[in-house]
Amino acid sequence: MVPMSSMRQPAKTFPGNRLDFKPIAGRIPRMALPTEPVTLSVEQIRELNEKLSKMRHDVNGTLTHLTLAVELLRLKPEDNGRWLNLMAEQPPKIVADITKFSRDLEAVLGVTRP
Repeated sequence: MVPMSSMRQPAKTFPGNRLDFKPIAGRIPRMALPTEPVTLSVEQIRELNEKLSKMRHDVNGTLTHLTLAVELLRLKPEDNGRWLNLMAEQPPKIVADITKFSRDLEAVLGVTRP
């Protein structure tokens, strides 16, 4: 029997691979943290909790659309253009929702971007 380790092929690397983040990762500046402790009021915590709840709801709704498109693509592959377009529209919506909440959270906590 051949050991599994000898059956593995080395990972291929391709120049210009869009997922290869190494060249730019070292150049992304860190966000500046507050220099003093941050105290949040009950109202600020309530607002952040509402924003977090809304973000979770929106992301879950978007993922539901994505899942629906996948299932419909399986059932009706002849309509693939319609479902692929629906699937392609969802990731930017998720990114926008998470980015908005992150910015709101950073503003309350006093985290600044360079």
